[in-house]
Amino acid sequence: MFPFPKDVNVISRWLGLVTQNATEALVLDFFAGSGSTGHAVMDLNAADGGDRRYILVQLDEFVGTDGYDTIAGITRERLRRAGNLIASKRTLDAADIDTGFRSYRLASSNVKAWDGTPDQLDLLGAVDNLVTGRTTDDLLVETMLRLGVDLTTPLETREVAGSTLYNLAGTLFAYFGTDITVGRANEVTKALVAWRDEIQGDADTTVVVRDTGFVDAAAKLNFAAALEQAGFTTLRSI
Repeated sequence: MFPFPKDVNVISRWLGLVTQNATEALVLDFFAGSGSTGHAVMDLNAADGGDRRYILVQLDEFVGTDGYDTIAGITRERLRRAGNLIASKRTLDAADIDTGFRSYRLASSNVKAWDGTPDQLDLLGAVDNLVTGRTTDDLLVETMLRLGVDLTTPLETREVAGSTLYNLAGTLFAYFGTDITVGRANEVTKALVAWRDEIQGDADTTVVVRDTGFVDAAAKLNFAAALEQAGFTTLRSI
């Protein structure tokens, strides 16, 4: 996509020198471009079985060429192709190389901001405190940021009572379903307890829910009481 891409071999050599070949180095590139730095980090890991990580930052600068709207879109695709290429060259006796990555976009909070305008003086309209159109994945990321949970924390999901139940390495469970009745609350509680016991997690695990996800106060109180009885001591809402 670029006429003069950076030489990945040169970047790999330079990263090895400045990090003194530390195999668990964290590399930050604020001007990612096509993602050459990420490609170089994966190459280094493939060469010595390292566990280096990278953070790439790139504005959604418009390019509109060859099927890509922005430079950031090119970055993501280049990382996918580089990862696939590296994985295809791995020998059977070589260690598994993690070439996966997560991509995030900067956005405003999922919680409606208070600006004091007359539109926000509608009490009934203010019952739902979340911005319209946000997904449960959006809510999860903001929850992680608010609670200081590393965005690279291993994540597993299961479908429970019509919505996604998130498990972040057993340290945090999140459920942002809506229209939760007493019956659904009991179903979610059973799923939480079973999953915690399955992974032998700590009872003092944080559970986060959508504040307006319950049909009434009785459903939320029943859910909180059931969690407490099961040994969960921290329940938070967004």
